[in-house]
Amino acid sequence: MASHCARVAFCTDRAAESFRAEGVPLQKSGAQNDGTEAATQWMVVEDQGDADVELLHGATSYLSMLHDAARNEAYAAGLRAAPQGTKLVLDLGAGTGLLAALACKAHPSSRAIACEVYAGCAAVARQVLEDNGLQERVKVVNKVASDLEVGDDLSGERADLCVFELFDSQLLGESVLPIIRDAQDRLLKPGCTLVPCKVTVRAVLVECAALLGADLPELRGAAWPLMLGQLGFGGPSHITSEGSIHAATLRPLSKPWDAFTIDFADLPSPEPHAKGGDVEVLHGGVVHAVAWWWELDMGGGHKHSSWTAAAAANDQIPDRHHWRPCISFLEGKPVSQDDKVSISVCHDDEGVWFAWLGRQGAPPRWMEGVTAIPPERERLLMARSEAFRGPLRAAAAVAAATAGNVLLLAAEDCLSLPVLAEGLAIGGGSVRSAAMPLRPRALRRLQSANQWPEGLEGIDPLSDCTASSGSHDAGCSSRLYSAVVLEPFTTGEANPWSLALDCRRRLLAASPLLKEGALLLPAGASLMAQLVECQGTWMARQALGDLCGVSMAAANPSLVPTQSSPLECNMCELAWRPLSEPQELLQLSFAATGSGPWHGRCELNPVTDGRCHAVAIWVNFNMGQSLLTTGPRQPGGSPTGWCQALQLVKDPIETAGGNVFTVIMKLEENGQVQVLVEHESPKRRRIG
Repeated sequence: MASHCARVAFCTDRAAESFRAEGVPLQKSGAQNDGTEAATQWMVVEDQGDADVELLHGATSYLSMLHDAARNEAYAAGLRAAPQGTKLVLDLGAGTGLLAALACKAHPSSRAIACEVYAGCAAVARQVLEDNGLQERVKVVNKVASDLEVGDDLSGERADLCVFELFDSQLLGESVLPIIRDAQDRLLKPGCTLVPCKVTVRAVLVECAALLGADLPELRGAAWPLMLGQLGFGGPSHITSEGSIHAATLRPLSKPWDAFTIDFADLPSPEPHAKGGDVEVLHGGVVHAVAWWWELDMGGGHKHSSWTAAAAANDQIPDRHHWRPCISFLEGKPVSQDDKVSISVCHDDEGVWFAWLGRQGAPPRWMEGVTAIPPERERLLMARSEAFRGPLRAAAAVAAATAGNVLLLAAEDCLSLPVLAEGLAIGGGSVRSAAMPLRPRALRRLQSANQWPEGLEGIDPLSDCTASSGSHDAGCSSRLYSAVVLEPFTTGEANPWSLALDCRRRLLAASPLLKEGALLLPAGASLMAQLVECQGTWMARQALGDLCGVSMAAANPSLVPTQSSPLECNMCELAWRPLSEPQELLQLSFAATGSGPWHGRCELNPVTDGRCHAVAIWVNFNMGQSLLTTGPRQPGGSPTGWCQALQLVKDPIETAGGNVFTVIMKLEENGQVQVLVEHESPKRRRIG
């Protein structure tokens, strides 16, 4: 993933999902229509709004990747194992220059071409190489690989060693196969040494009822990266006839098997390929999915895997979230011990997918006839969870029981409409009418699909009666509502405070439709704070030093933020443990009309000894008679779909000895946030 945050590659919209998952801003720069699905060229969008304007896009993921000592050592070992006498090295997707530098150190008489499309990364690579005295041996070329020319860029000769790190968690989403295929045609000598030389996908059948909310037939062609180790799933070496069969979130039903291998020296053709076979069932249950990961053969007997084992909150190893194992859902199949099930493992140039064996050739990756963009898996998981549906249903019931007219403000995907309708029916009471603002076209689509609740009125948000003018005419007065129930979710608003502010804005925009004193649900939001220990997460965001003998200090100004800002994350995938009880940090009333900034503070008293690396932050919504929380489950719990945030401290702080922590937050109307963590202790002891 050396240049995942900046690669220009031809891929479908779905293939770009892995980039967006890392927070990488993308834009379309052109399209090639193959007659079935547009293959779009994506490129990075420059963002002028960052506080640290010199930071590379995807800097957080880059830091995690470069702190991955096992990855770095595997590449260094593979390069050392390559035949000596190498003259020209080609590094494809050079990123910040580490692999090109390692290649030159392993082959002292060689020269190298470092190809990197992202200008920001290319500039950092030049600085890193100069710091290591390699500027005369390594030429950094700021181009997409397909634009490289032997005469212009490779000094008139083809390379005899090629190193590349073009892998995402789903293996093929960074276009590694077409890039290497093109390089072999034009840029590499016959018999060129490749590092890595092969990749093998390993897989295991799993039961995962807790994750089924994220399954959708039209999404089954897209693998879902998850830190399976942190979810209680035993590693490849621990899945046996007895081991790891009681994991809460995932339960293996077979031993791991080698699904397929790709030899980079003998690449398959671009069309879909399928490999069928029988898999023996070790434990009875229901097969919901295939858990899978990949293993690189670096040469010389050296291997490296995308599998990430579970870590403890105090482990002295930086976390690794640039690569994760994956889940590929299947249609559920009940199985018994010693059964043999037939499964097809497929791949093309863009992705890997699995299907029950039942037809000749490769089964299609995507459902036919699906044109709508499906929701993200996290949204599906959230919307289908009773922890989300329950408070929403209860709020609608309260509104129906107390108000004559109820306005519903569901999210734009309308996934919550059925549960809101259930709540209205439960509440009954005096409700005479219920309505939801929705464009006429969207309303017709839902009605034609029988997804619009009976008795619910659709009102055009662009009509005069719904325009946010702040006044009402006589014709609209009869349509004022006594209560409003808002679903606290907005696509694209991941962090807790932005979600809270967006809910507030949506309710304010609906005020022209509401009677004075109308019931608002949620009535407000509370940003919560909790002390946590998370050594690996903290370490993965620190400045770089020497990596396998290469100084990376020159990259720090472009990767390490100078202003400490909260880190958005899904805490279920991190190694962490709570050190305090959660406390309310800042409260937003949705009835108040004033503008920000808003200020909040709270004291957090440790309840257990440990080292505090961060303050976790999430938002709770007051739904009237219930609370809807976006907070994490206990460590090892299954995903909820919600995003939390971590405000990392500068230096880890011991909680023993009577420490009292004070957290101060300032929240601006535009979503900018500042969080300060202070502590007082008689000992005032800090750990470096």
